[in-house]
Amino acid sequence: MAADSPDLATERARVKARFEELRGFWDPLWDPVLDADPELLDAYIDLSAVPWKHGTLRPQERELIYVAMNASTTHLYEIGVRVHLRNAIAHGATADEAMAVLAIVSELGVDTMRSTLPVLASELAERAEFDLPDLQTDSWTEAAGRLAPHYLDAYRRYAQVTRKRTVLRDDFCHLVAIAAAAAATHLHMPAVREHIRAALDAGVPWQQIVEVLEVVAMIGVHTLTECARVVADEFASVSGAERDER
Repeated sequence: MAADSPDLATERARVKARFEELRGFWDPLWDPVLDADPELLDAYIDLSAVPWKHGTLRPQERELIYVAMNASTTHLYEIGVRVHLRNAIAHGATADEAMAVLAIVSELGVDTMRSTLPVLASELAERAEFDLPDLQTDSWTEAAGRLAPHYLDAYRRYAQVTRKRTVLRDDFCHLVAIAAAAAATHLHMPAVREHIRAALDAGVPWQQIVEVLEVVAMIGVHTLTECARVVADEFASVSGAERDER
């Protein structure tokens, strides 16, 4: 394999330094992306830096939003949790704050009930043999009150407990819930609407909601951080096999 040109090495060094300047850290998970396509990483820096340049959340809160996104049940990207948790700790986050974020994210499973109970209620209301004509509803809590009241009571207690973490601001709890619901691996629109409505009702500035969405929109880059090294490994194996054959 030919050695990299001095110009390419210089460009990689510039991009890495720019990442460290604008994002405040570097992790080896980015090395394969930097090696393969420094121009692409440079463009990502501008994209991911938007909330850091223009947002109003505290740095540790922004990093905890990344933790929430990566820890979501539908993503569970452990290296992302570790990287951004370390960043959050460096900005002053505590273990209690991190666990409070995870507690809120752990509510994600309720979205099964949020989506399906209104469907079940609608189907039951249309079938005469069940004699439930007044059950038709678009509200999952109304449907749960009729069809799964024990679950609804238990869920409400669970949700109260997840929010009773005084280490987090009340309005930040709403932002964590939005992050988990709006991430591309979940993108549960009924939950997104419910959490955005609750945040606005609680006085959360809409600009901070946009900031959270800008952060969680970065989830797609994990295709690169996970798979660029696979490309590098596989093509290195091919090159090695070709050398052996010669």
